[in-house]
Amino acid sequence: MGWQERDYSDQTYRERLSAAWAVARPPRVTLALMILHGVAFVILLVLSAREGGGPALALVAPVDTVGVVAHAVATTSLFTALFVVLALWSLGGRLEPLLGGPRLLGYYLLGTAAGGAAYFGTARAAALLATGPLDYPVGVLAGLCLLAARAFRHERVHVLGWATSAGRLYAILAAIVVGLEVVRYGPGGAAWLSAAVAGAAAVGLAEEVGRRPHRTGHRRGRRSVRPSIPEDDAPHPLFETPDIDDLLAKISRSGLGSLTPAERQRLEDARRALRRRIE
Repeated sequence: MGWQERDYSDQTYRERLSAAWAVARPPRVTLALMILHGVAFVILLVLSAREGGGPALALVAPVDTVGVVAHAVATTSLFTALFVVLALWSLGGRLEPLLGGPRLLGYYLLGTAAGGAAYFGTARAAALLATGPLDYPVGVLAGLCLLAARAFRHERVHVLGWATSAGRLYAILAAIVVGLEVVRYGPGGAAWLSAAVAGAAAVGLAEEVGRRPHRTGHRRGRRSVRPSIPEDDAPHPLFETPDIDDLLAKISRSGLGSLTPAERQRLEDARRALRRRIE
């Protein structure tokens, strides 16, 4: 089936799973963040071994302003480091083609700051609620998980023979992580949970604000007037050549699920224009 034979206006379109969930090389910003966490883990591990877990481990339990940012790369646990790297690969690798590298990096910094501030604010108010450590950017991962659950809520996946949506799968995995933290630390995990909620809320709100259309060309009490195009000079839609090479290349790289609603509409408009020319 060619691209011109599909209906891209239907947002519930189910793409083939093999293309949507194939293992691929992470995009540049995602790869850089993965390397950052890996290098930070090795450095902290070496320093802690040399100093017997003394001053070098100060970042593992950061305090005040430094901890708000430093907690993101402060783990000396191999399991935690692997979890963060794989989570960034899964979430960032699929979201970066949609958001772009600079935007993803901005969300990373925003989620880190919001999560760290929430954790240390809760810890300062009630230390008993912060016995669970914050040694990885849970606020960032929660925010990216929220965006992924929204963006891929219509995409179908199979897990051990069970068919579900990608959005539901991300939500289930997030619930499992939260459940394990609550079981492990009980009330002491409240500060960690506040970091996850704050990071998800900050990133989700930033995405909502960014998606709102910006009103340009008019102010209060003044209506914008679009310049008129002479009818003879306006291109006739029947003879327009669809320019969708960039969209087809993006589908080839990241799958149909990576297209934004606006890009899907471009593809659908091009398909209809081509069909009108053929007919």
